[in-house]
Amino acid sequence: MSESVNKTTFVIKEGQEYCFLSNDEDPFEIFRSLMEQSGEKDSGLTRGEAYEIMEGMIPERLRSI
Repeated sequence: MSESVNKTTFVIKEGQEYCFLSNDEDPFEIFRSLMEQSGEKDSGLTRGEAYEIMEGMIPERLRSI
């Protein structure tokens, strides 16, 4: 049985810190989490900001493949 590895990603925006957990077995989970969080009215994170964060993360994800 394989053991999943969780990663923690921190995003800081205007003094607010957001923490996202993701699983290495599902590398796109972090992107789904970002989009879900940005859809919440009280999150303070817009969809545009979530896309910018993802753009910065994609090269790192590709290098890890």
